[in-house]
Amino acid sequence: MLINVYWNKKTGDLLIPSEAKTDAGFWLDIEPVEHASIADPSSVSNALSMVFAQSGNVVPTPPGNSKPVVLSYCKAKSWSDFMRKYSQVSVIQSGDGIYTIERYTPAAEGRGVVVDVDARKVFPPGSSIDDVVAELSRLAKEHDSEG
Repeated sequence: MLINVYWNKKTGDLLIPSEAKTDAGFWLDIEPVEHASIADPSSVSNALSMVFAQSGNVVPTPPGNSKPVVLSYCKAKSWSDFMRKYSQVSVIQSGDGIYTIERYTPAAEGRGVVVDVDARKVFPPGSSIDDVVAELSRLAKEHDSEG
């Protein structure tokens, strides 16, 4: 299962929406959306655990003009405005419990993002959600030192 994690580049606040698979086969951010802070690892662990537990249902495919659920949790006026303020990673938990963090890079076409395969982090079997949170914290610190 895939979970999107969005963190505010200035504050480190996280938005972690639940995920559903649409009839069309793609993943969709849905309510509820959990909040956490990269500065508080236990809040991130709790939020990820809750989202993994409440995600994975199949839902009807929404119309193409649907507003992304996370926009109502911030002051962004559009998806492009949101993506200027927030970074995105995805945490994937495989059926056998192995975690992967996917990072993204701008799409070559200039619109949207694509998975940065070279930046993918696959955790060894037996890794916990806390190991994932430690890596998310490292990524946030790496981002802060670049900016």
